[in-house]
Amino acid sequence: MTTRSRLCAALTAAVVLTAGHRSAAQPPLGGGPGAAPASTLSARTLIVSDGGGNIYLNDFLGATAFYSAGYTGSSAVMINIEGHHAWNGHETLQHISQFITGPGGNGGTFGHPTAVAHVMGGRPNPSSSTPANQQRGVAYNATLWSGAIATTAPGNSFEITFRSFYQPYLTALQTGIGGVKADVANGSWGDDVNASAGRTAEPRALDALVSATGKVLVFAAGNSGPGPNTVIAPASGYNVISVAALGTDVSNPPYNSPSGFSSRGPQDVFIPSGSANGTTGSTISGGRIRVDIAAPGELLHLASTASPTAYGSGSGTSFAAPLVSGGVALMIDAGRTLNLSNSADIRVVKAVLLTSADKTAGWNNGQAPSGGVIRTTQALDQAVGAGRMNLAQALPFYADPASTRDVPGTTLPAPASVAARGYDYAAVTRTGQNDYRLPDSPAATRLAVTLTWLANRGISDFQVTNPTDADFFDNRLANLNLQVYRLSAAGDFDTLVAESAAPYNNTEHLFLTDLPAGRYGLRVLYPNDVWNFTASTDELYGLAWNQFAPVPEPAGILAVVVVAFVIRRRSRG
Repeated sequence: MTTRSRLCAALTAAVVLTAGHRSAAQPPLGGGPGAAPASTLSARTLIVSDGGGNIYLNDFLGATAFYSAGYTGSSAVMINIEGHHAWNGHETLQHISQFITGPGGNGGTFGHPTAVAHVMGGRPNPSSSTPANQQRGVAYNATLWSGAIATTAPGNSFEITFRSFYQPYLTALQTGIGGVKADVANGSWGDDVNASAGRTAEPRALDALVSATGKVLVFAAGNSGPGPNTVIAPASGYNVISVAALGTDVSNPPYNSPSGFSSRGPQDVFIPSGSANGTTGSTISGGRIRVDIAAPGELLHLASTASPTAYGSGSGTSFAAPLVSGGVALMIDAGRTLNLSNSADIRVVKAVLLTSADKTAGWNNGQAPSGGVIRTTQALDQAVGAGRMNLAQALPFYADPASTRDVPGTTLPAPASVAARGYDYAAVTRTGQNDYRLPDSPAATRLAVTLTWLANRGISDFQVTNPTDADFFDNRLANLNLQVYRLSAAGDFDTLVAESAAPYNNTEHLFLTDLPAGRYGLRVLYPNDVWNFTASTDELYGLAWNQFAPVPEPAGILAVVVVAFVIRRRSRG
């Protein structure tokens, strides 16, 4: 299998940092009225223009709350895997400790992965005269690796083989190096040809790897928006976190709406029939949502390969994704330091990220009254998923002892009494249910809650050289539902209040803004499967919830933005 790729991010500077599908002479992607030109930006990393000033994104997205609590990523391992390697000659990236090149790979360095790695984990260089804020990425003390998948020289496009693409992921996340494995992998690249249903080799293989390891893979949703069904692979798969980009504007707060170029759903869903190989089946048009979360993706100030101290401006989902990857590393650092069970599993990480996200202007997950119950069969917003990443709101799920930080064990033989905020990693039996009782609330509250699980996808041999459909297995996609009940005085699940029952997603999400005083409960149900070719009866899931006092609505709601490389499939050999 040979794949031709092309980049999908705009990077501009006094010199060309990297070429993209837009030339360096063009304005940054999404840069419209009110967006300041790159030349006006302050010389600080992760600084963006909001049309009237500059914003330090580490603070804007809540990363500094982790820093204040002592979590800077030091116990987490991140890897950025792209066509080529990040350049460790830049002052922010001299700590890159491993370079993993796929078999037959070129192994060269390039500007785009350098900028992306800077966002993830750029580290202040004490010998530099450059201010530390110009250098500091999100998880700046995390161990940082670089992976390269291209078999061709750095440039506007590159080719990969299946082995050159897959081996760096296997090495980093499954095999490890010297007994160490990466916790989170960022991918700011993609394949937008026949990719909407997640049926090409890359998303199927990576979904299988996540299913086997529980590791966190984050991918840019792509820059093919604003039309539906435009999320590219591997972000169009089931088991990775797909990130959209938010654009600069002059609203308060800024980054409150998706970038016009940001890819979005709804996406097609393929329902296999006959066998798990999926050689036959049917396609449901627009059946699922494939953006999970959003982060700023326009006019970021980024490391350049022009010199060890050079910086430039960039826009795209390519740069929104590493903001989320760095945030995940901070979460994993906190969970590992506090010895919290299951805190690094992608099901838990994703549930916490989505539950703690801010809702952006116009956010709509299809919730509507129906028969006295708030219902959605969509679960997430088509353009921004659960909204803009807010790490300050994610931190207490891990660091606050008053939160429920995983109910012991994976079975719930009886309803579990939990705190008003928390997460759980558990298993639900097919046709069964798990119940959680929240504490009594004497006043009106808001409730955000997210349920996530994985598609059971497999591959015949993780070392297969040139896979065909016969090597991939869509074993099972469970159809879980999420419900909120008002409890009786005796604690019984008495009255159904809300339900998220998206038929083809592997995420359910509810955001309820005005629950009357009382006591409520959460119910996870497993009524049936979207498809099932296995004998298994249990499904592992991550659940995160936050019941909190209402606050006055801001003028707008912050959002998250992402940018990506795009790989175009030319031929299979």
